[in-house]
Amino acid sequence: MRCSDSLEEEFKDGVLLHALLTICSGKQLPKITPKPKVQIQKLENVTKTLKWMQQNGIKLVATGSEDIHYGRTKYVLGMVWTLILYYQLDSSEDEEELGMSMRSALLEWCNNILQPQGITVKNFTDHWKDGRAFSGLVNALQPNTIDLASVVPETSVENLTVAFNKAHELFQFPKMLEAEELVQYQDELSIITYVSYFRAYLSKFAAFAGTTYAEGPGLTEALAFKPAEFTIFACDQNGERVSRGGAFIRLSLKDKRTEKECGRFSVKDHLDGTYSVSYETDKFGTKGNFELHVKVGNSHIKDSPFMPEIIPGEADPSKCVAFGPGVGYAKAGELTEFTVQTKDLKGDNLRKGGTTLMASLKGPGVDIPVAVVDNADGTYSCSYQTENASDLKLHIYAKTDAFGTGPIANSPYSVKVGPGMASAINTIATGEGLTQAVSGLESTFTVISYDKYGNKVSMGGSIIEGEITQQNLSYPLKVVDNEDGTYTVSYTPLKSGAFDLNVKIGDMSIKGAPFTVSVNPGEVTEENTDIQFLPTAIAGVTGATLYTQDEQHNLLLKGGQKVHAVLLPKHSISISAVDNQNGSYDVVFPPEARGKFKVEVKVNGREVPKGTWDVNVAGVAVSEDTKANIAKAFPRSKGIVERLLENATEEERGLILSELLQK
Repeated sequence: MRCSDSLEEEFKDGVLLHALLTICSGKQLPKITPKPKVQIQKLENVTKTLKWMQQNGIKLVATGSEDIHYGRTKYVLGMVWTLILYYQLDSSEDEEELGMSMRSALLEWCNNILQPQGITVKNFTDHWKDGRAFSGLVNALQPNTIDLASVVPETSVENLTVAFNKAHELFQFPKMLEAEELVQYQDELSIITYVSYFRAYLSKFAAFAGTTYAEGPGLTEALAFKPAEFTIFACDQNGERVSRGGAFIRLSLKDKRTEKECGRFSVKDHLDGTYSVSYETDKFGTKGNFELHVKVGNSHIKDSPFMPEIIPGEADPSKCVAFGPGVGYAKAGELTEFTVQTKDLKGDNLRKGGTTLMASLKGPGVDIPVAVVDNADGTYSCSYQTENASDLKLHIYAKTDAFGTGPIANSPYSVKVGPGMASAINTIATGEGLTQAVSGLESTFTVISYDKYGNKVSMGGSIIEGEITQQNLSYPLKVVDNEDGTYTVSYTPLKSGAFDLNVKIGDMSIKGAPFTVSVNPGEVTEENTDIQFLPTAIAGVTGATLYTQDEQHNLLLKGGQKVHAVLLPKHSISISAVDNQNGSYDVVFPPEARGKFKVEVKVNGREVPKGTWDVNVAGVAVSEDTKANIAKAFPRSKGIVERLLENATEEERGLILSELLQK
């Protein structure tokens, strides 16, 4: 076969290009005219060959048959470079689907094996001129061949020369680069072509795809938005573990539902035949939804592709929910709880913790923090305590790296905070029964309960007790629970006078207790009226004193009753009693009455039981000194004394005085 220094000339008839592709691909290409003589035959040969390239994934950009046939240098060289990329650098459609150019793929491979040696390259030009990167590639193929500590920028030409010589000596790589020229000028395509020899060598000797295997949780399960990990163990054709690095590991994660790549990978070459892989995805689904491709070069390793289940990852705030008593009702002063269930963006429950959850209870002038405990199972236990009985809003937010910060579903929640248990220190009582009562009658007052924070209690159930006492007397309280936080309390005293009224919740008296209650006598009762007669009444002066009492025998302390007496049997004289305005009444017999009589007494028109009474009426005179003595001895009988002086003789006064003093 002929050979020429001019590629443009050699490719014009398509014969050499056809032969080159047959050798590189190892495939049978369509037949062409082996010795074309006319232009149409030459152009047809080129057309058939370019069509085969296109059908086999070798893509030429804006290059047609005429460009090659007429030897247009730009297009001929572009085609040659494409063939180098495809065959020498092991390019494929898969890499294009991954969005990776051949240049970036090769650069990534270089850093995978160079960075563990402390070398990083960012291009295929000036980062290679000091020889350190080439020296690192040599060490990757044959460990410890070159001492990197001695490879310094000041000896760039020497560094490059040593690296190129070692590559030729150990691996039979052609010396296609000159050290002196590379230091002065770095041709990117030439460097890429030379570096590709190293990758091709390692792809052949660093791992055999059919026996290389992987282990780790990331092969079967991953968490969306979180790194999933596994390890690749390189093996040779015999299944023996390889102890060197440099294999061209290629990875992809495809969502079978969309046939799109959805993974982001990181590979660390440990240079001992193991490769740590970490990947992340924002997709999720069950087993079978995803294919994890692990390859050495273009070939799948053992058991690849894998079918990992992508478990829902971080919480989507808008899908998380809260439940429990604390999202609707609370009692002042009591610890109130609720639970938050985190969910992913599909609304499925998360089974792991890690979400930042924030909550607070707010209202006018109120901002109460909520305590949150991560249960590490996707749920969060929350609790709060407030002293304010009012309508508040419970705000709950979730924060994740994927979704940021946002309120959970239905937040803010409306929380009605009711009062706590009744507290004696703030509970009050109101009503007339706290200060006034009438003997024998039921007296009432109302207890209004408040909790210890001053909130009015709106429900019943408190134990209200107490009593009303006077010395050794004690009367119980009757309590009716109104079921609204108020209590109607009543008691019935049987004695008049000042009493102590104590009201308690538990062992503690309510606010203001004990109260002082004045118990007044009840209505007059004729049966309990007490009448006292003198042995000898003085006509016109005395007769009898009547003391009105209520049903419980309490002396009435005020007047106002209609008291009459009737002298029998002679004259049936009706006598109106004198009202002393203190519950007592004086019955004065007429001045003309003398002798023995029977007396009948009526109160308010009703006859007093125990009557009639026998009385003796006489007349007597009393001196001024006697009058004073009587007034002093009987201060309540001043009116009697006055009438005595007016109607009695001296003899009568002496007799009555003697009688009174004896009494």
